[in-house]
Amino acid sequence: MDPQEQCDDGNLVSGDGCQANCADPFCGDAILDAFLSEQCDDGNTLSADGCSMTCGIEVCGNGVVDDGEECDDGNSQAGDGCRPNCLEELCGDAILDPQERCDDGNNLVGDGCREDCTEELCGDGSRDPQEQCDDGNVISGDGCQAGCMLPICGDFVVDPGEHCDDGNLTAGDGCSSSCAIEVCGNGTLDPGEQCDDGNGLSGDGCRAECSVETCGDGTVDPQEQCDDGNLAAEDGCSDTCVIEEVGGGEGCSPGYWKQPHHFTYWPADIQPTTPFASIFEDAFPGMTLLNVLQQGGGGLKALGRQVVAAYLNARSSSLEYDLMTHEVVGSFNLVHPASISAYETLKNVLEQLNGQGCPLE
Repeated sequence: MDPQEQCDDGNLVSGDGCQANCADPFCGDAILDAFLSEQCDDGNTLSADGCSMTCGIEVCGNGVVDDGEECDDGNSQAGDGCRPNCLEELCGDAILDPQERCDDGNNLVGDGCREDCTEELCGDGSRDPQEQCDDGNVISGDGCQAGCMLPICGDFVVDPGEHCDDGNLTAGDGCSSSCAIEVCGNGTLDPGEQCDDGNGLSGDGCRAECSVETCGDGTVDPQEQCDDGNLAAEDGCSDTCVIEEVGGGEGCSPGYWKQPHHFTYWPADIQPTTPFASIFEDAFPGMTLLNVLQQGGGGLKALGRQVVAAYLNARSSSLEYDLMTHEVVGSFNLVHPASISAYETLKNVLEQLNGQGCPLE
């Protein structure tokens, strides 16, 4: 080996550890030297030109992070943190990697994709910004509704502590603003009720249907002897709803007045064919005075018979009847329409007056 030579292997062949010019091989000499285990040699020691500064081929997946690569884990598999193109798999880069459920290109929450690239789903046990609650299921009625909203009265879901929920906070529709069933007897004064004392009993000032028990309203309550629908005295029922003793006069019964041979005792301006509604409230549509006298049955029908007889008694100049005509008409018109008990009270009074004795033939 001469002084000017770096090596001399006795031949002029390059790539065997001594180049043809008797120089030592090195990466960057543009000679692919197997002795140095070079994969390439592009005559420079620059990277990112396909041949690295160590004369290795620059390719993604070679296990070496070359210029232009963010990573290189020596394989071409995705989902291990390094993509097949040697870019890092990052949540928030708008690329959906295998281990991600979503990737919307940001690391914000509340937009459907969390900062760890998992989907924001109601019922997954994680409360996201748009959720009021999340108990890990989509079942309503357990304190967190199926839509991950806190239960409130008026949301159409009957939650624990609620008796009803009709989707609104309006009272008077059967379900109150506090989601309690509006029913007479619940102790709460609901719309349409005059009173509510928390029971279904009558006789305590508030009836079973939640109306106030008042003398003169046409309903005979347990503490009343009668109730003729007014507070007038001397009509058989006093202004305190106590039965008044009446009598001393004369009166003919409905059976007397409906007999054809007694029609001559009817007032001259009143005929058996006179419509009932021309004198009284139209309680018997299309019926005449005689029709009402002839009908059978109780309740309003029984009252009708007695009130027609009372009217004829009051109009008769041959009888000393205890009531005047306007009192008879007024008592019926006050009580109709009303309850059966009110009809019965007035019927009993008139029946007593009509049965005091008939001096007519």
